[in-house]
Amino acid sequence: MTHIVREVEKPGSKLHKKETCEAVTVIETPPMVVVGVVGYVKTPRGLRSLNTVWAQHLSEELRRRFYKNWCKSKKKAFTKYSKQYETEDGKNIQAQLEKIKKYATVVRVLAHTQIRKMKGLKQKKAHLMEIQVNGGTIAQKVDFAYGFFEKQIPIDAVFQKDEMIDIIGVTKGKGYEGVVTRWGVTRLPRKTHRGLRKVACIGAWHPARVSFTVARAGQNGYHHRTEMNKKVYKIGKAGQESHTALTEFDRTEKDITPMGGFPHYGLSLLKQTSRVALEDIKLKFIDTSSKFGHGRFQTTQEKQKFYGRLKAARRRQIPGLFKVHCIVPSPSQELRPSFPFRSFFRSSIHNDDEHPKQSIHSLFLTQFTSLSLSLSLSLSLSFSGLLPKMTEPSKVIHVRNVGHEISENDLLQLFQPFGVITKLVMLRAKNQALLQMQDIPSAISALQFYTNVQPSIRGRNVYVQFSSHQELTTVDQNAQGRGDEPNRILLVTIHHMLYPITVEVLHQVFSPYGFVEKIVTFQKSAGFQALIQYQSRQSAISARTSLQGRNIYDGCCQLDIQFSNLDELQVNYNNERSRDFTNPSLPSEQKGRSSQPGYGDAGSVYALQAGGARAVAFPQMANAAAIAAAFGGGLPPGISGTNDRCTVLVSNLNPDKIDEDKLFNLFSLYGNIMRIKLLRNKPDHALVEMGDGFQAELAVHFLKGAAVFGKRLEVNFSKHPSITQGADTHDYMNSNLNRFNRNAAKNYRYCCSPTKMIHLSSLPQEVTEEEIAKHLEEHGPIVNTKVFEVNGKKQALVLFENEEQATEALVCKHASSLAGSVIRISFSQLQEM
Repeated sequence: MTHIVREVEKPGSKLHKKETCEAVTVIETPPMVVVGVVGYVKTPRGLRSLNTVWAQHLSEELRRRFYKNWCKSKKKAFTKYSKQYETEDGKNIQAQLEKIKKYATVVRVLAHTQIRKMKGLKQKKAHLMEIQVNGGTIAQKVDFAYGFFEKQIPIDAVFQKDEMIDIIGVTKGKGYEGVVTRWGVTRLPRKTHRGLRKVACIGAWHPARVSFTVARAGQNGYHHRTEMNKKVYKIGKAGQESHTALTEFDRTEKDITPMGGFPHYGLSLLKQTSRVALEDIKLKFIDTSSKFGHGRFQTTQEKQKFYGRLKAARRRQIPGLFKVHCIVPSPSQELRPSFPFRSFFRSSIHNDDEHPKQSIHSLFLTQFTSLSLSLSLSLSLSFSGLLPKMTEPSKVIHVRNVGHEISENDLLQLFQPFGVITKLVMLRAKNQALLQMQDIPSAISALQFYTNVQPSIRGRNVYVQFSSHQELTTVDQNAQGRGDEPNRILLVTIHHMLYPITVEVLHQVFSPYGFVEKIVTFQKSAGFQALIQYQSRQSAISARTSLQGRNIYDGCCQLDIQFSNLDELQVNYNNERSRDFTNPSLPSEQKGRSSQPGYGDAGSVYALQAGGARAVAFPQMANAAAIAAAFGGGLPPGISGTNDRCTVLVSNLNPDKIDEDKLFNLFSLYGNIMRIKLLRNKPDHALVEMGDGFQAELAVHFLKGAAVFGKRLEVNFSKHPSITQGADTHDYMNSNLNRFNRNAAKNYRYCCSPTKMIHLSSLPQEVTEEEIAKHLEEHGPIVNTKVFEVNGKKQALVLFENEEQATEALVCKHASSLAGSVIRISFSQLQEM
């Protein structure tokens, strides 16, 4: 139990637009799982069970419910039953379901709690209950229940914010107590014989019985009580901002759980139309101070700042735990839950006026052993929708909580195991993405898998659901293609291209399906694309059928093939971008734009290497020769070489310790720096403009997640093409500290992620290891130092305990003066000295 501060929205009331403090209760409610369906028939003596059908896979926590001693048992419950799904394609199971459809009059589903998702509880045995299904015919009810087998039902599929609920609970048990404590009877005078905490007279001689109105000693507490009209103020999920105690007015980062945990618990549901029920609740403050004692601190950081360094207990957090909490006004003092306590919550949600009779009355139960707390939720949902409220299945998947550190390749790797991904749209401004699968079954299988497994990318939980769009349409991808109308010219888009794709590679891939007449490659906003013309339409159809969604190389270079709307390809040159296999005498194009009009400028896509070596993709790079010399025939893993955005957005900086020069020292490892700007409105954000898109891609790839000054950097491409000159902008375009103005190939070769070892050059000849260690020791303990000489110039290696210390030393001491010399620092790729 805690309290909140909110602004009252009651026009006409004296409290309107004024703040009020109210007591609330927070409940943790993990999702439940449907594992069976049972049918009942009506008899003169009431309902009789007809048949029960269980799911194929039952969790261990549920099977524990059927044993008194799980450890000593053989653990064979439902092992034979589950084999019925495998024999004869589950005909026996279907026969049982048909029997329920034919004879049953009442259908209920069997659902169990997930007790293991409650932290700090010793109990491992789940609770099983029946949930009645109403609305529709018996066959529809059975199909509805069977469709939810082994699926989770979260609390937000049942409750919503600002709903009115009922609480059916059991008061705190006091045991056997006397009349003074139990009924508040006045004590007798001090000298009363045989005790004074009694009732003086329990009634007349006749009638010869004690009336029920006379106070008597007996059991006090542990009584059934019902309170109505409690309002749900907030519903949140673990891993999202809604789970924290953040409000629009209080932006302190603190968890919903008060400091020290909850000493008591309590909650429940009923919908009304009264003025109180319809009031819009806007929380201003949620108290998270300790409920043990006076509770003066809201967060542990605030407490540590006041008391100093303490040996505080570290609470373990289970990764991927799906927690949901509801906040409702607290019940009265008599109903306050305590130790031991059991509370049952009954809820009822009325359906829309269009279907007043179609509802599902449900009962959920979650019991806490150590707290002796069990929560039972009875709810009502419309039969026309699924129990978890989901949109209509679609090929398009909506992904939320996509941070700036998550790239398109990360999303592709998350969903590629479920089928071919045809389109991907990143909505950076909203931290969202839209991803289109090849067909609806692939999308359904992906969502079914991630319903039970929390998807996570780079340590961030992402949330997936069906999109309201049935198809994604983009101008770039549809400009050259006509969809499914057969044609002998194919439009091929290559996604996740980690290795260069040439005309020869495409000819080798597509020639087994027929004679390839012409190939034209070009670069568009949708990615690297090619037009391939076959001699016959049947060859094009066969190639598309066989190669759609396949990868040219293992794990990358995925083919997305459409029929083009062009009737004939015109090829004027035979070179690395286009080829006419019917006319080998065409000249080779040395410079200029692509021979095919409207395909964009593909002239800078590839940089040629001497000696007939294989081309490597370096788009729009002025120093392509240096890149080719540094990386040879291929780029580092994860570098596509197709990026053309030069500006990088850096976030989660430490504004107290970082400045433009320190950012220059860090990012200059991966390319020349043009301008750097610290954002005035967001002190922990900065914009860095690199020399070209390839250098920006190196910086994003190697520095994403790097730790500097106690913060992990989030590095992503910016939507701004460049940084405009201004008062807050630092210009480094003409700085002689830019490393890539000379020896660019060597500097490209040394690009790597931050390591524990740094390399120092341009040292004075008389420098010693002690002087170097003294110069760098303020940034962390130095494990080892080694000074050596290369070509008559002094250099050194310094090993720190971790990467963060080495990064801070580089950021602060690069281009600093040591014994009169300006030293240069970079990361070393060596593992040991």
